[in-house]
Amino acid sequence: MLKYYKQWQLALIFIAVGIACGIVFGIFTFIRIITGNKKFMQIITDALSTICIAIIYVIAINIFNWGVHRFFLILLMFVGILLERKTLGKLFAKLYNLLYNLVVSRIRVVSNSKLGRILRR
Repeated sequence: MLKYYKQWQLALIFIAVGIACGIVFGIFTFIRIITGNKKFMQIITDALSTICIAIIYVIAINIFNWGVHRFFLILLMFVGILLERKTLGKLFAKLYNLLYNLVVSRIRVVSNSKLGRILRR
């Protein structure tokens, strides 16, 4: 069912879409950090996050605005991304850091155990 949205509703929707895109970007940043922050992985994760954000944008434009591209919608999406990176992104970064440290410590425990010595052979 097609629905008509007013401009202020579209503004709020695309700010929310931008926040979702910021979360996607944060997940790909976390993947890059886990893989050791290598230049190759940075290129791959940036390309994948850009493709995912473009797909999200195209889907949102087609669902909420009947495929009509407007500059203010792109601008509002970027405002949503910036809001996420400055607010929720900081919270997620702390969570990612905690998760990363937990994974690294568990890997070290396993690699220093008898099982780790057997697997290294």
